[in-house]
Amino acid sequence: MVHSAISNPSSGLWTMTLTWTPLSAQSGPQGFCAAAIDNHNLQSDPWCITYLVDYTSPNIIRPTIVQGSASPIGTVFSNQSIFSIMATNPVGRPSRNGTNVCFNDAATNTSVVCYDAGYASNLLYNGYTIIIITNVVWTYGHTYYVTMDSGFASGNVFCREPCYMTH
Repeated sequence: MVHSAISNPSSGLWTMTLTWTPLSAQSGPQGFCAAAIDNHNLQSDPWCITYLVDYTSPNIIRPTIVQGSASPIGTVFSNQSIFSIMATNPVGRPSRNGTNVCFNDAATNTSVVCYDAGYASNLLYNGYTIIIITNVVWTYGHTYYVTMDSGFASGNVFCREPCYMTH
C-alpha cells in the first residue's frame, strides 16, 4: 500500500489518498483499518473496511418472458402483490437503512412505491431469493420498472460456520 502526501484543500479538512493493488495470492476478503492522528498525537476513532478481492457479486437471474405470467418481467395483473428476485448466490438483508427498491411508472417516470431494504418487513430474504410483497393496485396499460439501490442485498460468500450476514 502506498499513500500520497497530506493535503489541506480547505479549513479543517485534510486528505490523503491510499492506493493498494492486491497480489493474486491475496484473493478473498482483505481487511483494512485506519485512523487519523493530529499534530498533538490525538487519534480519531478507527474505521475499517473489507475489500473482496477477485470476487464476482451475485447476478440477478432474468426470467424468460411468458405471456400471462406474474413475474417481474411480462404481464403483471392489477392485483399482483408478490414479486420475487433470484440471484446466483445467497443474498441477505442489508445491515444499513437507505437501500431502497422502488417500483416506477415508466409513463410518468415517477416512483409508485419504494421500500427500504434495511428494515421493510414486506421484503423477505430467503437463500437465493428476495420476495417483495406490495399493496399497490397497478394501472392497466402502464409499464413499470424496478430500481434497486446499491447494497439492496448482501452476501455471505466468505463466511464460515457459524455464518452471519456481514457488509
